[in-house]
Amino acid sequence: MKGRAAVAGLYFACTAAAASGAGITLVASPDDAPFADPDWPGRGMVTEIIETALSNAPDPLPFDILWESDRAAGAARVARAQTDMGFAWARPDCDGQQHDNEHCRTYHFSDALAQVVVLLFTRTDRQFDFEKDADLHGRVLCRPAGLFTHDLERPDRRWLSRDLITLKQPPRAADCFEMLMDGAVDAVALDEFRGVNELFREDLTESVVPLPRPLSEQSLHVVISRSHWRATAHLYRLNAGLARLRESGRYAGIIERHLGLYWDEIRQ
Repeated sequence: MKGRAAVAGLYFACTAAAASGAGITLVASPDDAPFADPDWPGRGMVTEIIETALSNAPDPLPFDILWESDRAAGAARVARAQTDMGFAWARPDCDGQQHDNEHCRTYHFSDALAQVVVLLFTRTDRQFDFEKDADLHGRVLCRPAGLFTHDLERPDRRWLSRDLITLKQPPRAADCFEMLMDGAVDAVALDEFRGVNELFREDLTESVVPLPRPLSEQSLHVVISRSHWRATAHLYRLNAGLARLRESGRYAGIIERHLGLYWDEIRQ
């Protein structure tokens, strides 16, 4: 898998008018293929879905993208409404038992853009059972800083607040796999695409495997700060564009094409 450089503060104008500073600015983390990556075709599957939806929304506005490699910095920009939108974020169960989650209180979430399965990646030379949640009690997991942790804190788990597991959060996914091979963590918890991407990139396909039982399933969204003065207007515009995209069949076409590109590159 080819390496890609993550560049903080790099803008890509998506329409000519966006260069004037008008319209909507979105922030995303690079090096997140196939979802968001300035070096990926269409700058990523989720990026293309958002761009196409905004272009087909009622009263479309020009838009541009800020690629921010520091996830915490990007999240802070969105939370303070310094940037209009952020993507691609996993959504807690805001309508149910996680309604008090900080992200649910801070952000509006768009309709779902894509679905991902989160897996545990473990060493092939060590026994690791995950038949039930209790099998993880006492284990040390790794997930890069800035990624969601709400799946570990579901009401039926509360693994972090009850100190049932230890979570390491280094800056990069590659750091997690290095810690795994060094024996510093028991498993890496990532979505299947990011995890498999790293296995090929770090030449670990013979040493590390994903466990068959999912840790969680997550939907990916655009987020808008609830304090943004145009939050509801932007949310309506994006969701209306997404609905048109699905009705036209273009949404399914984008998903299929990007997944094909992803697996073709993995096989290289």
